[in-house]
Amino acid sequence: MSMAIEKAFDLKKILSGNKALDIDHDRVGVIANNLLSEMSLMEKINQLHGSKNTGDMGTEKGLYFSGNDERLGIPPFKMVDGPRGLRSGLATAFPVPMARGATFDPELEKRVGMAIGREVAAAGGNVLLAPTINLLRHPGWGRAQETYSEDPFHMGRMGLAFVSGAQNFVLASPKHFALNNLEITRFELSSDIAKRTLHEVYLPHFKRCIVDAQAASVMSAYNKVNGTYCGEHFELLENVLRKDWGFKGFVESDWLLGTRSTADALNAGMDIEMPSAYWFKPEKIIEAMENGQVREETINRNVLRVLHQKIGFELEKEVAFPGKVIECEEHLSLAQEVAEKSFVLLKNNQTLPLRGTEKIALFGELAVTENLGDRGSSMVRSSNVFVPFDGIRDWSDGVDISYYAELPEAKVFEASDLSIVVAGLTYLDEGEYIPTLDRESSGENLARGGDRASLGLPHQQEKLIKEVATRSKKTVVLLEAGSSV
Repeated sequence: MSMAIEKAFDLKKILSGNKALDIDHDRVGVIANNLLSEMSLMEKINQLHGSKNTGDMGTEKGLYFSGNDERLGIPPFKMVDGPRGLRSGLATAFPVPMARGATFDPELEKRVGMAIGREVAAAGGNVLLAPTINLLRHPGWGRAQETYSEDPFHMGRMGLAFVSGAQNFVLASPKHFALNNLEITRFELSSDIAKRTLHEVYLPHFKRCIVDAQAASVMSAYNKVNGTYCGEHFELLENVLRKDWGFKGFVESDWLLGTRSTADALNAGMDIEMPSAYWFKPEKIIEAMENGQVREETINRNVLRVLHQKIGFELEKEVAFPGKVIECEEHLSLAQEVAEKSFVLLKNNQTLPLRGTEKIALFGELAVTENLGDRGSSMVRSSNVFVPFDGIRDWSDGVDISYYAELPEAKVFEASDLSIVVAGLTYLDEGEYIPTLDRESSGENLARGGDRASLGLPHQQEKLIKEVATRSKKTVVLLEAGSSV
């Protein structure tokens, strides 16, 4: 059985084209050390934080810059989300990772990683802040849609496939390291865990992305692990990542609250504070050095990790693509292929597939609502977004389909062969939690998000399903949600 599984998973094919696997680390190390020797302390510190002003969440063309040095010819990292597509301008919106996880197809996920990586590179980016590979510990987690599953083995295969695909073009950054499994309390909670459980359940998928796929960077998490913030966690960032797994990349903080100190974070192995300098301001780092809290050897160590990946991935070279890349036909077709393969049939009482259907009644607000996922860091905007009504109408050639915002008269049900109810959740019900904007803010393209208090559907949707089902000859319920309902 295990041999059959391994044969179905072609690791060599998954890893092909991954730039990280072709880096000559000895050669790159020599170049990086030579470059470091030419740098002033201020130039070194410039490599350790985002380019924006304190607290500024603004971007340049949707990209977060870090470490540009014109004098020495050191290119900046240009970071951008995300897990379901390029979060800058218009881009191909792929099905959320939870849906892609339902395909159980790592080779397909590699193609998704390649497509998103190409769009990031085409937009001028060079670091893709994805994939999200936090284990789904509880189905009510607001960001459930952004990860693949609750199983570390499955997560590891899908994650390494995405990383390897993306790194055909850009650096990938698996996140959030580690144990980031809740939203609303993620900034303060401590995930307390035994060492064996940590290594057998919550870290294997990260290890797979680091050891097999050679992920170029890792984003740390907001939360604490056993009482210590992840951005200051020497055991995680140095002992596990570097010593145990041989990680050669850099660690960047999660945005704003991902760094909580200067000396503790630098010493623990936090390499870049994003999206701007607060704790890693030159004056704070210099003060910590003068007080004996941080040694220059530590600054050099962290800077070398940054330089190593910039040199290894040859970021000084411009990447050019012939023709259209973003929202190209190939990527749109791939997104549709993934969507078709991600559908899960929960129950069927000889209703599907639809045959001999001539008249369909369609219900539910989500049938006519654009619903691509949450509006946090993984949000994607696309030129053309189809709602279920559009898709059913295009599929049902010759079938009379009507949408009803409210329950119609009994004669409508009598005349219809089938009723379809579209129900589920939106960014108002689940998603990344933005505490400073605990409300819909369409101008900022951010939303409330957060963990779900209930695993049920909204009451009005449950009521609609029951009422339609009691009146219809046959009923199909289409669910849109990032996790269990």
